[in-house]
Amino acid sequence: MEFNFERDIYLFGDVNKEIAFKIIERINILNRYDEEMLRNGPRTFKPQPISLHINSGGGSIYDGMALYSTIKNSVTPVITIGSGMVGSAALLIYLGGRYRVVYPYTTFLFHSPKWGVVGTPYEVHNFNEEYNRMYLQLIEITQKECNLSNEIINRIYREDLQLYMDPKEALSVGICDFIYDLEEMDKEAKKEKAKVPKEIIDAIKAMAKEEEKNEEPKESEEVKEEVSKESEKETEKVQEEVKETEKETEEIQEEVCQCDYCKKKRGEI
Repeated sequence: MEFNFERDIYLFGDVNKEIAFKIIERINILNRYDEEMLRNGPRTFKPQPISLHINSGGGSIYDGMALYSTIKNSVTPVITIGSGMVGSAALLIYLGGRYRVVYPYTTFLFHSPKWGVVGTPYEVHNFNEEYNRMYLQLIEITQKECNLSNEIINRIYREDLQLYMDPKEALSVGICDFIYDLEEMDKEAKKEKAKVPKEIIDAIKAMAKEEEKNEEPKESEEVKEEVSKESEKETEKVQEEVKETEKETEEIQEEVCQCDYCKKKRGEI
C-alpha cells in the first residue's frame, strides 16, 4: 500500500465521532512517519507541518476536545486554517493549532455548550456537575490560547453570551496569528517596493563621504598652489628691488670714487 503524503486535512461540517476519528487517525499516521524518518531517514529530513482547514459551526464538545488534545500533542506541527465559520467546538479545535491562520471574511463564534438531559433528579445533578467540570476546562483552554478578558470568558460560558468576531477582531485578542489576504499582502509588497531599501541609502551615504574626502585634498592643493605663486611673485619683486639697490649703489660709488678709472668714466680726465 502506497503511503499517502498528503498533509492537508479538511474539517468541513459538524464535529462528530466519525470526522474526529478520521482526522485524529491521519495526524497520528503522519506523526509516526515523521518520527520514523527522523530516526532512520536522511539527516536533512525535516517534518513538514500538517494543515487542518476548518469551516464548521461546531458539534460534539467531547469530540472537539479529543481533536484539540491530539493537535496539541502532535510532534509534527499542526497549522489550523479558518474559513467561512469557525464556531463552538470547531473554534476549540482551531485554538489547538501551533500556528493559526484565517482567511478574510471568516466568522468566529464563542458560546457555551448546549446540552439537554432527561432523567432522574440524581442524573440531572450528575449532569450539572459534568457541565461545571466542562465549563472549567473550556475557561482554562480559552484563557491559555487567547487574550480575552476573564469577564468576557465568564459571560460566554456562564451567561451564554454569543460572541461573534471577524478576523481583525480575532487577531487583536490572539485567537488567530495571521490573516491570509493576498490582496492586502500585494498592497504591502508594492509599498515596500516603493521604499528605497536601507542598503541603497547606506551606499549613497558612503559614496557621499568618499567624495568629500576626495574633494578636501584638491582644495588644499589649490590653496598651496596659490600660496606658491604669490610667494614666487614676492620673491621676484624682492630680487628686482635688490638689483635696483645694487645699481644705485654702484652709481653712487662711481660718483664718489676718485680713481683714474672712475674719473675717466665720468669724463673728468
